[in-house]
Amino acid sequence: MLKRATGNAMLMMFAKRNICIVVGDLLFVNPIQRLGEEGMESGFRLEIRHAGCYDKEDSSAYAGSIIEIKEPLWRADVLCSEKGRLLGVFDRAHYHASFDRGVPGERIYSDELMATPIEFLAKVLGDVQHAAPMGAMFEADLDDDDAEAIAELSKVALKEINSFIDAVRLRKPWEDEVAESNGRAGVRMSWL
Repeated sequence: MLKRATGNAMLMMFAKRNICIVVGDLLFVNPIQRLGEEGMESGFRLEIRHAGCYDKEDSSAYAGSIIEIKEPLWRADVLCSEKGRLLGVFDRAHYHASFDRGVPGERIYSDELMATPIEFLAKVLGDVQHAAPMGAMFEADLDDDDAEAIAELSKVALKEINSFIDAVRLRKPWEDEVAESNGRAGVRMSWL
């Protein structure tokens, strides 16, 4: 069983048209311990999602809008193991190029994402139509206007992501939450 909570996790959203980039910090203990993926991972998650905004039928002109964030289309997990955190490297950074009803495909590891996450994300998000890490997502789920919106949003989002990188490097692990998970298969502390 996976323990799921938001705890003190942060979430940022950057939206334009019907597309958004969401970024949240993440602590993860994989319920399926694969070789090389054992133990706790921490860092941040960036996802491209469709989004919507609407009002209740009976609301006034001054009422707050309801914001809906839909299932992920693409994801980058910029994570480090405990050893990586101590060394200041994102040794578990990977992305997911496909999703099936919200469930990600296999982890795809990238040396470039591990070494220079901001530069990798800037390159990929700045040109989703041609970036290989996007897989078939662009053709299936996005149009040219979405690609332009993602490129524009990514410039703002990537400036803010540095705060997540600094927080990951300085943060002490969420020891209480992890200790609570003893006897369970995994933990995910995040909004995403």
